[in-house]
Amino acid sequence: MPATLLAFAAIHGAGGSVLIPSSRHRPEDIDLWRDQFEADCLREPPLEKALYEIERFVSEGPCYCSVSWGKDSVVVAWLTWRVSPATPLVWVRPSGAACPGCDAVRDVFLANWPMEYFEPGCPMEVWNDPAISNAVAFQPATDVVGTDRRIVGVRACESGVRKISMRTHGLATRNSRRPLGWMSEQDIFSIPAVHGLPTHPNYAMNGGGRWDRSRIRVASIGGQWGDQFGRREWEAEY
Repeated sequence: MPATLLAFAAIHGAGGSVLIPSSRHRPEDIDLWRDQFEADCLREPPLEKALYEIERFVSEGPCYCSVSWGKDSVVVAWLTWRVSPATPLVWVRPSGAACPGCDAVRDVFLANWPMEYFEPGCPMEVWNDPAISNAVAFQPATDVVGTDRRIVGVRACESGVRKISMRTHGLATRNSRRPLGWMSEQDIFSIPAVHGLPTHPNYAMNGGGRWDRSRIRVASIGGQWGDQFGRREWEAEY
């Protein structure tokens, strides 16, 4: 196992999910995380459908995989690497508002599953404005890779809007493929646990059980997106 992973593997044991450590973790947070991790290891969701969707999308023309270094994007990046390691990864980084921990997840992932990688910036006022369309928000990615076709980690259970979109369009729109679309939270957390992928430290900042890990975000700090489920209160606490 590479040294980057060895430094963290002791948290769960060699070969387990690499929870990136943070000074913000409390003992009660890690105790609960360990219990959840043990349960995650007992479940391995089928990946064939997601791999097929990515392979099909890649075969249809140039594209990239969009990441934010949260759990969903790490999973979709790893699946893309398995199918097409030559497909670039792009993180449109919100300037001045990126969530702490994302850089560490990025570094561990790229050290172990190397892919071409781009990190264009985007002004926070653009990225965090719900009135701004995806086409505008993702324009920096389009500019650096030369295509707007992207593989994303969007899932139906994340919001009502996404569920409606998934029911309307399925796993594909004109320029995007959503291979994780119908996976559950349990599915998503189990994949890093079983396959040893890096996990953002935020997901263990659970207040000893007061915060549901499935509602914890790793996107930009502040802004108007994702104010539900106590996000502002969680940010103030951690």
